[in-house]
Amino acid sequence: MGLIRDLIISGELENGAKLDQAELARKFQISLTPVREALRQLEAEGLVLGSAHKGVRVSSIDVESLENVHVLRRLVEPFAAARATLSLGPDDAAMAAECLKRLERADSRADVLGVRAANYDFHYVLYSRTGLPLIEYVLKLLWARFPWDVLSVVPGRIKESRAEHKEILSAMERRDPVAAANAVDVHLVNSYNAIAAHLHYDRQAADPFRFGSALWSWGIGDVPAADHAGDAAGTAAVTPRAKTTRRPKTAVKRR
Repeated sequence: MGLIRDLIISGELENGAKLDQAELARKFQISLTPVREALRQLEAEGLVLGSAHKGVRVSSIDVESLENVHVLRRLVEPFAAARATLSLGPDDAAMAAECLKRLERADSRADVLGVRAANYDFHYVLYSRTGLPLIEYVLKLLWARFPWDVLSVVPGRIKESRAEHKEILSAMERRDPVAAANAVDVHLVNSYNAIAAHLHYDRQAADPFRFGSALWSWGIGDVPAADHAGDAAGTAAVTPRAKTTRRPKTAVKRR
């Protein structure tokens, strides 16, 4: 199951792609039975859809799914980034920096799958250090549901994303959980806005994180990053705080 999920995350299996069970079995050199079991589990997770007439396909993007995934990513990823920053090993920041170099090289070759792989590896240098395996598992599910194929064709987004990655890397190098959480949150908001604008849709609340009169965001407590130095357990307090100033830059309309 993990192998098929990785193909979806990497983009080798695109949104809406039909899945040939026999071909997957040959690819992984296994029988059809574990392939069928894996596809049933992936369908339960919402990553694939089964139909008596159309067979099994990778789930396609829709507005409701995009908004749900965005909200969940904003709830989980800034926390994961902050916690992981306090547990980074001596070589982790260098590994992350190398991932960004790979991303730039792949982008210069117009290698979309290479860009996606380097982007994934960059983020998971960080997220794999949370010390919470279930968080990492949930994030992989959310990443598999995110429309990376759409994001990859948004004009100018890769350039913007590289600048945001450098902010995340800087926070990693400084072991600053507050900066890491904020940089990841900004990165998520900008990615969502880019896709929303590209798909030309609108909602009563342009950012699905908004409800009532406030825009809620997870933030790290107001404890200086220096106070957390050497705290490998990641004990920084995480509390929700209301924000009313951050709004998406682009108004979008539903097709």
